[in-house]
Amino acid sequence: MSKLEEAYSLKYKDVIDAEKAYELFWDGTISDKRAFQCTDPNCEAQITCVNIDKKRAEMKQIPHFKCYGKHSDKCEAIKEFDEKRENRDKKEKGNSMKYIDNTIDIFSFDRPKRDGIVVETKDTSNNVNPKEKKAKIKEKYKDSGRRNVTYYSVKPLISKFEKYSTENSLDKHFINIKGFNISYKRMFVSIKDIDIESVEKYYRVYYGIGRIYKSKKNNDDFVIFFKNGFGNKGIKTCIYIGSNVIDKHYRKNKWREELEYLVEVKNKEIMFFINSKPEKKRDIIYLPVSSMDFIDYRIMTD
Repeated sequence: MSKLEEAYSLKYKDVIDAEKAYELFWDGTISDKRAFQCTDPNCEAQITCVNIDKKRAEMKQIPHFKCYGKHSDKCEAIKEFDEKRENRDKKEKGNSMKYIDNTIDIFSFDRPKRDGIVVETKDTSNNVNPKEKKAKIKEKYKDSGRRNVTYYSVKPLISKFEKYSTENSLDKHFINIKGFNISYKRMFVSIKDIDIESVEKYYRVYYGIGRIYKSKKNNDDFVIFFKNGFGNKGIKTCIYIGSNVIDKHYRKNKWREELEYLVEVKNKEIMFFINSKPEKKRDIIYLPVSSMDFIDYRIMTD
């Protein structure tokens, strides 16, 4: 079975994409990567979200849904999927079973206060019938059309940036921040390819190869130095991660574990990403960290 783009989460009680499933898993909102079903109301085929239980550094493939159950004879979703697989050039019909519009992703800085705890935001009852819930979602989709996914961390956006880079479609996909759309191409900025004088006044996701160390001033703090500074002109560029920023995050223990691990990585390069606004102080450019939701990394493969 080929990869699926969407699935119904039995725990979250909504249709989501694989990157949202990954975010929810690491938030602690969902805990079972097998607790998904086909999106069709008349189908209970089991769906598994592959790789959501792995750290990014351990993945050989990005998170994706895969079906391990048998679809119902009445399942419209699998019928449409098979039709598209047989004819890749076939244009998508208006009655497509796809609920999510991945042209625009919403990035919210306002994470729900009780994130990390299972909170039924959509239905207060724990005994929601999946068939009935999926039927309601399908009906709502028919009335209002596809919806956009809201993410609360930069992690899924980075994965999509990598995917769209490979597809050469960065200018065709957008991120909505506080009602304004910006393309992935403009949102993600390579540190070595831009001068400090050209930096925009808004938050952007800056990225580059770097090394992470324990701070000499405070052993609970971390500092990342980039291999190439802004504009590749030797301007020292760094990220300082204070213990106060780590400690206010609900995943603080996991973050400390990951940062400690990265300090010990010696034989591979690490690409760091941070959603920030650069500040120049003397001869150093700092990328301030306001939340651990705004930083992530990828260990480069050989």
